[in-house]
Parts: sequence; C-alpha cells; structure tokens
Amino acid sequence: MFHSPFFTFNQKRTQIQFGSDLVSCNYDEDEINKFKLFYSIADSAKVRLHTGLGDLVPEFSPTAWQDEDGWHLSFISGGEVKKRKLFLNIMHGKNLAQMEGLQMVYPCRAGFVYKDRVVSTDSDDAFLVSDSFGNHKFNVPGFFIMRIAYCCENPDILFIYGIRLGSVRPMIIEFNLTNSEQNLISCPPTSIYNLVICGDLVLSISSGENDKNNLKPSTIKINKSPIVKTQCFVIAGKEKLSRRPF
Repeated sequence: MFHSPFFTFNQKRTQIQFGSDLVSCNYDEDEINKFKLFYSIADSAKVRLHTGLGDLVPEFSPTAWQDEDGWHLSFISGGEVKKRKLFLNIMHGKNLAQMEGLQMVYPCRAGFVYKDRVVSTDSDDAFLVSDSFGNHKFNVPGFFIMRIAYCCENPDILFIYGIRLGSVRPMIIEFNLTNSEQNLISCPPTSIYNLVICGDLVLSISSGENDKNNLKPSTIKINKSPIVKTQCFVIAGKEKLSRRPF
C-alpha cells in the first residue's frame, strides 16, 4: 500500500501517483522492512523509483512536477537503523525510470521542494517557506506537524498533516500562501494519511484484494471548515527571516 501518497499530472495530463511501500532488506542477518519510493502511471501497477540510497534508508513523503527539462522529485529520507536524522532531498531526470543527481537539501523531518520554493520543518509546531518572496517562518501553535505537501493544481495551497496537541485524531490544515486562507480538513482517522486532495477531487488508497493499492476517487466523507482565530492551531502571521535556513 502507498504511504504518504501524492499525485500530479505529466505534460500530457496523465495522472502520475507517488508514494512509499515496504520493501524487505537484510540487517544483521535479520529481515526487516523499510519504506521505499514507488510511482504509478495512470492506473498501472506501481514501479520502484530508485534513488540510489542504501537499502536501510527509508524514503517517504514524495512530491514531484514535470516541465520541459523532465521530472523533479523531492522526498524525505533517513531514520536508518541507529541513525535517526531525516533529510529533505531532491533529484531530477528526463523520465521517472532515470532519476539522478540526488541532493540532500536540508535536514528536516517534513517538507518539499517545488521549483524555487522550499518548505520544511524540524520543529513540532512551525514550518519555514523560502522562495522568491523571501524566507518566512509560520507558527502553528497547538498542532504537531507530521507531513507537508501541496496541491498539484495550485502549489500555493499547502496541506499540513498532523495532530492537535492533546488529541489522538489526525487532521489536515489547508493553507493558502497567497491570501493566508486556512481550512481544517477532517475525516475518519484511519484514512487521513492515505488521502490526496485537489480542489473538489478527493483520492484515497484502494485496498481491495484485487486492487493495485493505487489512488482512486474516494467515497470517504471529508469535512472542510474555515479556521477562525479563536482556535488554538490557527497559523499565525508569517515571521520574516534574515536569511535562507539552509
């Protein structure tokens, strides 16, 4: 099953899905499982996306886009056995079967790269955005951030996955970088990390016996409501940083 899924379109408007799945590897004569990146074109079976990282290094939370130069992929890696540091990475390629040039951008546990924009977090309740508009920090008091992604049709819309402090129920904050509009998205807790949202389109992982575990249009009901300032996890106004954090 895909973990931390993401979907986008290639230049021909074919849907491309990304995510992580467990792969068996050996460690001290024991067999253990680690998350590795996969992709799927349209509704085809998933294919391993080789990054060049070692078998024991987990890979997850991918995002990607295609332009005239080819594909550009960012993802989080790390947490290797006895080495807990996580990194945001980026790599490029003419096609997804030939990605190369792995670069570790910044040590962080959640985030992505999209063109000149780098979004990252290495704290519980704040994230950083560095792009052509400057370097800014956004605080999310009362919210434990677990993952950050974006809408492929509007990259200014961020999806911040996490848990409200004092609660065990995961949720998503939808945040528009252009106008600071914020919405809280909730759904059954077992489904939220398998969801991808783009406007009115909601996709989730299929898990039937004959399914390929791909993203498909979802019947899961989500609730989207504006976040008002009386709620403790409203994203505070951005704080300008003097320099790029990496």
